[in-house]
Amino acid sequence: MKKTFQVIDSFLKGKDEAPEKCEDFLIINDGFIGVIDGATAKGNPLFYEPKTSGRIAGELICSILENSKNWNLDAATIIDIINKEFICFYKNKNIFEHVSLHIVDRLIASMVLFSINKNQIWSIGDCQFIIDNKIYNNQKYSDLAISEVRNLFVLSLINQGYSAEEINNSTETRELILPFLKSALLFQNKKNNFSKFDYYVIDGFFSDLKKIKIININNNISQIIMATDGYPQIKLTLEESEIYLQHICENDPLLLTVSGALKMIDGNRGCYDDRAYVKLKK
Repeated sequence: MKKTFQVIDSFLKGKDEAPEKCEDFLIINDGFIGVIDGATAKGNPLFYEPKTSGRIAGELICSILENSKNWNLDAATIIDIINKEFICFYKNKNIFEHVSLHIVDRLIASMVLFSINKNQIWSIGDCQFIIDNKIYNNQKYSDLAISEVRNLFVLSLINQGYSAEEINNSTETRELILPFLKSALLFQNKKNNFSKFDYYVIDGFFSDLKKIKIININNNISQIIMATDGYPQIKLTLEESEIYLQHICENDPLLLTVSGALKMIDGNRGCYDDRAYVKLKK
C-alpha cells in the first residue's frame, strides 16, 4: 500500500502579538500543504491600509489554495490564477497602472507548497525547504550582497563604541540599505535577463513559468519540511529550528552571522520576523 504524508509538526507565529499583523501563512488542507511569506512593504503603505501589503498578498493566495476546485491543478495554472487575482485587486484599488511601473508598491509573496494530488514541491521566492535531508535555501543574491553592506556599517558602529542595543534601537542601518533594497526590485521577475541579481516572486506580473521550481516527490522520499525565512536555518525538527532561532537571538542580536540577514532581533519580541514551519512525514 502506498504511504501518504502526514503533518507531524506545524507552527505559525508573528513578530507582533496581534495575529492580523502576521504576514506569514500556513496552508494545510487536502490539496496543498505549505508556507507563504508575504513581503514587508518598501513602498507606499497607504495603498493597502489598514492591512499591510504582505498580509493582503498572503490572504489572496490562501483564498485560492483553500478552494477545493483548485486542488487538482498544476503549478502553472495555479500561478496564473494567483496572477489574475492580484491584477484584479490592483484594478479594484485603481493602482494597476501605478504598480505596473513602480515595483516597489506591488504586493509580493514567496511560497513553497506540496501539491498532494500532483505529488510535487512547488517553490517560488525565498522560502526554504528540506526533502529528506537535502536543504534547499533560496536566498536572493541581492540579499547576500546588501547584507554585507549592512554588516560593514554595523561593525563600524561597534568599532566606534556603540552598543548592540543602541544600534538596534536606531533606524540608521535600515535607512542605509533601503535604497539598495529598492534597487534590487528592478531585477524582480525580469524577462530574458540573465543577471545574477535576478529573482522571482509572486506579484501579479510573474510570467516566466519555467522559473517555478518543481520537484517530483518519488516513493522513496519519507519527509518534507517547509519554512519561511523567519528561521535563520531550517532544521529537521520544529524544536531544533526554534532552539537555533533563540540561540541567534541571545548570542547575535544584530544577526551578523546570519547569511543574507537584513534585519536585527527586536529585543521586545525575541525574533526578527514572522515565521512559519510545517513538517510532513510518511
